[in-house]
This record gives sequence, structure tokens and C-alpha cells, in this order.
Amino acid sequence: MNEKAYLSPENAQQAIREVYADQKQANQTITSELFDIRSYIGYSEDDVLGVNVDFDDGLYKRLKDGASFDFTILPNAKRCTVDENMSIIAYEGDLGFVDDGSNGTVVWYIPKFYSKFVPLLYRSDRDNGYDIKEGNFFISSVRKGDFTMHNAFYDLDANEIDYILMSVDGKIYDFEFKTWLNDNAAVAEYYILRGNAVLAKKGFKPFEEIIQRRVDTFADLPSPADANIANRPRLGYIYYVGKADEEGVYTDLTRYFWNGKEYKYY
Repeated sequence: MNEKAYLSPENAQQAIREVYADQKQANQTITSELFDIRSYIGYSEDDVLGVNVDFDDGLYKRLKDGASFDFTILPNAKRCTVDENMSIIAYEGDLGFVDDGSNGTVVWYIPKFYSKFVPLLYRSDRDNGYDIKEGNFFISSVRKGDFTMHNAFYDLDANEIDYILMSVDGKIYDFEFKTWLNDNAAVAEYYILRGNAVLAKKGFKPFEEIIQRRVDTFADLPSPADANIANRPRLGYIYYVGKADEEGVYTDLTRYFWNGKEYKYY
């Protein structure tokens, strides 16, 4: 008669670690093979940058050599100087570029790029089932296959922009609101709003809610014909319609988003 074999908690944990180790090794081998055949599929070290991301440890490493990754090695990134209106004066290497502050502020010019994410390892998440522990980003300065443009390179009307500017300490400049994004929450909102705008323009619901305004009635929603552009509805924002009770609590709110032509029920 066959008997079932049971693992102790300690042995079970060790077995899980071994499975993850084997999976990681297999994924690393696949990644290595991918770069070995890059000439066949049209990728090269010059036009595709591979970056491994460990979300648990917050580590970003270049696949090519394991070096730490930061925005300064993004495709075609370079330093430049800008005036007080954030207009570019000169690029590094050009006549007139100096980094002593005498001819503008030094920032990084980051031209638009396209990327593809390949998950490698998943982890158990008590609330959501599973989420990604580790993965690889492949980044290119030109559009390739199923690579998509990064959300940073859209404006709030879902139009493509050619570049962004970053301070030497990695802060993004928001041209539409004319301000530097000083914390992670502001950066996250910057990306979310632009991703939402792209979805809304294609007729899909926004991916994540960023509440722009609450109004009492549908008629109170921002008008696209408002003389003040800043008061017009924005792609990707969520607008709530509903009245608060005597204690200021909103109930039965109705959500809408502007898709560029009309308000759509969310």
C-alpha cells in the first residue's frame, strides 16, 4: 500500500526556495539566450537596453553587465542647460554648454523611449493572490513589435511628447503644471494620469482613479467650452457627481470620465 509523504514546514520552505532558485536560473539562461540571438530578431546592445528589477529589494541592474541602473543610461539621455522657462539652451558637447550655472541650469534630457516588461518571478500576496517579485525591462529608443511608449511621454491630452527633463537628482519636470515632482506620490500620479488619458482616448475606462473634482449635479461638470483652458475637463481624470449630507458625507456618488468628446459613466 502506498503511503503519502508529508514535508515538515522547514523542509517545505526549503523546497520552495529550491524551486524559486531553479526558476530564476532558468529565466537567467533564457535571458542570456535572448541576447545571444539578438542579431536574428533585430535587437542589439545599441538599440535595446535590458534591465533586471527586483521589486522586493528595490534593485535595478543592467542585464549586460550587472551594473546599477539609473535614468542617466537611458537611450540617448544627455545633459543640457535650460533657462528659467525650461527651454533648452545647449546640450553637453555643444558650444555654449557649461555646468557652472553661468549659462542656465544643468538638467538631463531624456528622449522618448519604448519598453516591454517580462515577469520572471511571482510571490504570494495575501490580498491579491500573486504579484511580481522580479522581472526584466527591455528598453528601446525606437518602436519595436509589442514595445509600448512609456507613460511619461504623453501629455494630459494623450498626445505624444518628444522628451522629458529630469534634475540631476532624478526629479521629473511637469511641463503642464510647471513644477518639479518632488516625491514618489507626485511621480506616481504623473504616470497614472497620462496612462489614464491614453486609455480614455481609446475609449477604455481609466486604469486607476485620480479624483479631479466632486460636483452636485451632472450640469456642474467642467465644460469643454470653458474660456479658461485650465477649467476644461481632462482625459483620465475621474469626476464624481453627488451631494453631501448634512454632515458632509457623500453617498451614492456617480463616477464619470471625459474621453475627449463626452462624459462617460465609469
